Amino acid sequence: SVVTTNELTPEFLAPLRRYVAKATIDMTGAKVVAGEWSDKECTDRGLKIIGDIPEEWVDKTTAEFGGPVKTIAFVPTVAYGAELCQRFQAMGFNFQQISYKDADEARRKSLIDEFKKEHSTIVGLVAVDVLSKGFDVKDVKCGISARPFRKSLSQHVQQLGRVMRSAPGKEFGLWLCMARGSRVLTDKGLV
Repeated sequence: SVVTTNELTPEFLAPLRRYVAKATIDMTGAKVVAGEWSDKECTDRGLKIIGDIPEEWVDKTTAEFGGPVKTIAFVPTVAYGAELCQRFQAMGFNFQQISYKDADEARRKSLIDEFKKEHSTIVGLVAVDVLSKGFDVKDVKCGISARPFRKSLSQHVQQLGRVMRSAPGKEFGLWLCMARGSRVLTDKGLV
């Protein structure tokens, strides 16, 4: 039998508070490759609004939690992720990128081990085609969607799941959607 997300909340999953930013990646007319928008288009268009992401994050985490919280940001490419990390770091927040291109497994493991700590020195991980599945850090309170999807509903749901893990004292997770055109989870389901 099928179980809905609402049936799993709040016993197994934390509910989400969702925000769609005013400045989002506009994918109107973007090139499509294998059913999804091309990574290059996502990056080129996303870089136009990338400066808004750290500001939105500071604003929303302060309003919802009283300050920065452990976060995972999902982005389209390594170049985009590097720029986003640089923007967060310029504001004084330790965000580190992990991607499918990581050649240094020891570095990746070290970053993940540090992020898993309750009082991690890493505030956020920026993920490029990783961490969507099988990554379980229950105290992640915020997710940022900066990777627009055209059809990959299952991947979007997996990303939401990284923030919906329940943990002691975690009343809800926060989801910041910066990608126009992506499906967004609402109180009525995914739209």
